[in-house]
Formats: sequence, structure tokens, C-alpha cells
Amino acid sequence: MTSEDIHAVLAKEALGKHPSENDVLALMILLHTHHIWLAKPVLQDRPKVTDLAAITQRHAAEVVAAIWPDRSDKKRTDRRYWLDMFIARTPYEVIEDVPEDWMVHLRLVRERFSHNPLIDRLEPED
Repeated sequence: MTSEDIHAVLAKEALGKHPSENDVLALMILLHTHHIWLAKPVLQDRPKVTDLAAITQRHAAEVVAAIWPDRSDKKRTDRRYWLDMFIARTPYEVIEDVPEDWMVHLRLVRERFSHNPLIDRLEPED
């Protein structure tokens, strides 16, 4: 696995085969606001790296568009769709800005995400 595909690998497993849009947006919030600590080095192109900084909104949109299960759904396999959705519905830059209704979704996705054996822990970034 490379540093280019680590987020997609982790996200695909966390979302499962039939994610809702709220699940995807919650995952985007997580990827955009959390630092990911890996349980061990797994990146072929960066063998000493064991942590991943939070990613940009645009990068999070690219990740979820790339893993949307129904590849025939041209709308949801387009990063622009997810970026527009994120900006319109969940434009949170830090975890403290996330309202309680979205925190419910975020906690569920975070729980699924953290069950991956590749992940040691997730921590909100400042």
C-alpha cells in the first residue's frame, strides 16, 4: 500500500458496501479533522511513516468519490459532488465546530474506522 491510497483503503473498509451520504460526510469530517496514527509502518513508499495528518476537504472528496461503491453513479463518483456537499452541509474545520447532530454520525464512523487493525488511534487536530 502506498501513501497515495492509504486513505481510500481505510475509508472503504469503514464505510462498507452501502454507505449513506451522511456516513460519507461524517467520514470526510473525520479525515479532515483527525490525525491518524497507524499501528505499524505499512506504506511501501514511506516505510518509516506511522502517522497521517488530517487531509484537506478536496482530498477527502477525492477519497470518497474514489471508493463510492456504485461506480455507475457518475454523480457520487465525482469529487466535485462530495466537495460541494461537504461545503454546503458539513463545512467544519475543527472538531469543536461540529454540532451534536453530526457528532452522532462522526462517532459511529470513527468507531468503525478505529476497528481497522492498521489503526492505532485517531486524534483531533488543532
